[in-house]
Amino acid sequence: MSWNASVLSSVSSDTEPTVVITFDSAKYIFNVGENTTRAFLQSRRNWKKTRGVFLTSVGTQRASGLPGLLMTFADSGLTSLNIAGPAGLLHFMAAMRKYTFRENLSVNPIEISTSRHQDEPSDDTPIYKDDNISVFALPVSAEIQSPEVASGSVTLPHSETHVVNRRSGKRKRSPSPAALPLQEVISHPDFDPTTLIGDMAQEWLRHIVRTMFPGSAAKPDVSSTKVEHVSQPSGFNRPLPSLPACNRHATLAYAVVGPRVRGKFDVKRAEGLGLKAGPLRARVARGETVTVVGKDGVERSVGPSDVVGASEDPGVVLILDTPSSAHIPSLVKGFESGAFSKYWTNGSEKKDHALRVVFHLCGDGVFEHEGYKAFMKGFKDDVHQHIVASRDHVPDPITFTSAAFNQLRLNHLDNDIFPVPKYSLEAKKALDTTYRACRSGSEVL
Repeated sequence: MSWNASVLSSVSSDTEPTVVITFDSAKYIFNVGENTTRAFLQSRRNWKKTRGVFLTSVGTQRASGLPGLLMTFADSGLTSLNIAGPAGLLHFMAAMRKYTFRENLSVNPIEISTSRHQDEPSDDTPIYKDDNISVFALPVSAEIQSPEVASGSVTLPHSETHVVNRRSGKRKRSPSPAALPLQEVISHPDFDPTTLIGDMAQEWLRHIVRTMFPGSAAKPDVSSTKVEHVSQPSGFNRPLPSLPACNRHATLAYAVVGPRVRGKFDVKRAEGLGLKAGPLRARVARGETVTVVGKDGVERSVGPSDVVGASEDPGVVLILDTPSSAHIPSLVKGFESGAFSKYWTNGSEKKDHALRVVFHLCGDGVFEHEGYKAFMKGFKDDVHQHIVASRDHVPDPITFTSAAFNQLRLNHLDNDIFPVPKYSLEAKKALDTTYRACRSGSEVL
């Protein structure tokens, strides 16, 4: 099975890093910053067969291109989409309800908790899985810098009474009476979404997203030319519940595990054992064991292990988002134990994968930090490539060349009104030859 990971857009004056993993049957997009749709158009690449969008954070750098991309997907005929992201994803999507909605698109939001304690190992359960890939997520939190907050002497502001869970860092509200079903709460004439808390608030946000993207095409009324639209629930246009208490500075690291490729069928070996082309060979290729008579007249059993070579280990792609040096300790902790440790030198020696490439999305001061350098050196030697996206270490070229060329022609008419876009073909700081700069349009594997 052929698949590849490529860079749609890099870090530049116009774009933020976007990685696309492509199979013959599907595409998976990681991060959709501003101008992602425009980057697709500029590169002449299509977004057909997109199954999932994965966000490392829900800030403007990683997710501001989501509204336009969703409407573009829907208008191009896409009918279903999975969107995964850290805590706050539902709130972020519901906040788009007044200007982002398409009835022919069904969206399944997957919100991933970022409240993992630094001493708690990462979960070995995929947050998304289909016939092509399994995606695992690792929360990466910013180390608390304030000694007052770290010691607990500062009270966390909120109008409700909370109980602090020491192990996970979560704030739990005091027990409340059994909650009413959401539909019953919505139907109340005095329904106010801002009063919802906890699971009820999350259910309301998910209900809003389902209303925005119900996945049912609008049907014209037989007796009129009007179109029946999905009705909006009571309170749809009212303010949202407060953003849940979560680590808003946390990001997610993703491990994308590809399929295990079955070994090749050895035709010469099969013929030597008396297994000729036909139904029996087809059964063996499907994993069955059959009985055949060889050229020597001896009857023998032939199974897949006799004629099929060893399968290839699944390829793995890592996408690491480290916006500041305060996130480095949490990132390192996540690779020292748990599901992500096997990709690192200090982890398990058992190898059941092939780590192909690591994408490093580095904020200011991260790539040069001694702690991050030590972390990068900790990866096994068989890593195919390290791709680095850091503003100081990659060039800042013209991303949208078609628009820039028009601007250049207009500049000859009036260079004050139509200035030439700023760009740089050289990075501010040199990048070690061990690593590769993240460049738009480059295919990695």
